[in-house]
Amino acid sequence: MEPQPDRRPVNFNEAGTLAAVDAWWRWLNENPRERALLRRCHDLQDVAFTRGYARLRVDLLQIGTVSPEALALVAGVLAHVRENTGHEIRSPAPVAVQMAHAKPGSESPVVSDLRFRRLIATKSRADLYPAMIRAVRLLGQSAHLPSLAKGLYWWNDLTRQTWTFAYDETLLRKKTAAKKE
Repeated sequence: MEPQPDRRPVNFNEAGTLAAVDAWWRWLNENPRERALLRRCHDLQDVAFTRGYARLRVDLLQIGTVSPEALALVAGVLAHVRENTGHEIRSPAPVAVQMAHAKPGSESPVVSDLRFRRLIATKSRADLYPAMIRAVRLLGQSAHLPSLAKGLYWWNDLTRQTWTFAYDETLLRKKTAAKKE
């Protein structure tokens, strides 16, 4: 199914798009072979040649047009997420808040400040792909799927700014709370 030229792009702020991504991710959990194929991909082109990517693309094309490269990034990284968490986090970027949370038994964040700054400085999706896989692994393969999918799909200056504010605010709140104790 090819997109119609007059259709609008998918919107990751809409419930229908997020529901389609969530349904795809659940399908991926039920199909370990497809998940494994996606997890073994070395780059976004490899991702685009998988059946798992094709399924997500077809599902989203029913809603609107998609960016193939952006969608490959979403599919490739979400294949590494084992648990959809962080629903209790009230933030424009729950996944960035998760990155700033402390490691168990430590005061340092799960994703170090240096690693986070490098991640945020990444401009190209091709370079972001391996960096985000490492970040998901550091998060224990659990992440807030809607926030992660939206951020990856619309990776731009606004996304990087939103994630930076959420990460920094979380770290500053922890430091302020520690000083009060």
